[in-house]
Formats: sequence, structure tokens, C-alpha cells
Amino acid sequence: LGAALGGYWVCSFFGSFDRFRWAQSGHVIRQLRSVLLLVHKAVGPPPFLRLSDGGLCENTGLLALLARRHRWIVAVDASHDPRASLATVRNALRAAADRRLCSLYDPECPGRDVDVALAQLARGERSHLRLAIRYGWAAEEELGYRGELFLIKVGAPRADDAPVPPPISADELARGPAVPPTANARLPFPRAELRGCCCESCHALCSRAGCGERFPFYSSAAQCFTPALFSAFARLGYELATPTVDHLLRRQRECDGEAAGR
Repeated sequence: LGAALGGYWVCSFFGSFDRFRWAQSGHVIRQLRSVLLLVHKAVGPPPFLRLSDGGLCENTGLLALLARRHRWIVAVDASHDPRASLATVRNALRAAADRRLCSLYDPECPGRDVDVALAQLARGERSHLRLAIRYGWAAEEELGYRGELFLIKVGAPRADDAPVPPPISADELARGPAVPPTANARLPFPRAELRGCCCESCHALCSRAGCGERFPFYSSAAQCFTPALFSAFARLGYELATPTVDHLLRRQRECDGEAAGR
């Protein structure tokens, strides 16, 4: 049996030949090649193509947008990052430099390393981060096309004592959320203590026991979104996105005014 499986595995590396294409059809072989990051390279495609999200290569979608040289980019880092390392963003920016797509710098202090601005965002000193983009890499592209990146890091503010909000009402959807939101009478504790669990009645128990991950840092294993949890995430998203969108619109008006004055 071991020899047969070994032969099957070896044959899968020759799937570019018609007589060995069958070796790439097995589910176990395809899963093993995926885990080992073995990429099929041949003139023709394999018998099965696996589609996935960007989690295996780049989570933010930044590389695709930078490759298209968009003028305005808004990126949201919602990765599971309770220590605020911004590893996902750093990897994306490093990959953009490795592919020589662009250069990024802090427009507030162009001579300062971008890591300083990222550290400020991670510590909660900024609600969002604006980075300037100079597309191109070669010296002859020095005056190339430019853009701006607005980065939002999903995370609770440093002093997050906001209460657990009530479920979102139809009136709020029509008129906008209440600021500040009212407290949830059933869950009288800070939203930072809103821990993931399977149902609404478990929130208070999990929060008192201190078990489970704290809001808003949940892993993808937590698939149960209660009304309270959904409301808390929706309101946090609105809270984080509002200053970013306001800043973006202000910058667009400034750029339009500069273009009109030329």
C-alpha cells in the first residue's frame, strides 16, 4: 500500500503528460500539494482547479489595487490581530515593494519611515492612516502617477468603555446611528467584554467567567453572530470608517481644487 501511494504521489508530478493526468485527480493528492504549496506548471491546466480567497497569499486586496494604480484606495485590516502587530498590512506593503509596484511614504513627514506611522496606528494614536503612493519604480518614472492609501485597522479604541449597544433598529438604518449609542439593558457591561459564544444568553456568562476572545478580536472559528455581537461590530465599523471617509472626501475636494486652479 505504501509503495502504491508513493508511486501515485510521484506520478502526480508528471501531470503535464496526458498519460499521468489521472494522478492529479485524487482529493488527497490535491490537498497534500496545496498544503506543501506545490504549484502545477504545465502547458495545459490540471483536471481540477481549486478556487479560494486571498488568505493563502494576501488578505487585504492591496496588491491588486496597487497593481491597477488606483488614485484612491481604502483598505481595512480586519485580520485576527489582538496584539496589533499589523503583520498582514506589513506583509502586503513588503510584497508591493518586492514586486516594484510603488513606493509609499507618510505625507505628514515624508522623511520618516512608514513603520513609525504604522506603529502609531497600532497604538491607537490615529483613527486611520493615510499614506501617499508613488507608482512606478525606475528612475525614469520619478514623476509617475500618484495615489493615496487610507488604512483602517479594526480594533477597539485604547480606552474603550463604550457599553454593549442594543440591536440596530429600523429607525437607525433610516436616520443613522445614535451617538453615543444607548446601552443594552440585557448586557450591562463594556463592549470590550463582549466575548464570543454560541447564543445571546451566553454573553453575560462568558463575560463574567472571562472565557473566550474579547471584542472585537474573534477568530474565524467563531461563526455564531448574535444580534448584540452584530450590532457591536456594525457600530464599531461606522465609528472607525466615519473619520476615514471624511478625510478621503476632504482630500478629494482639495485635489479637485488644485486641479481647477492650474
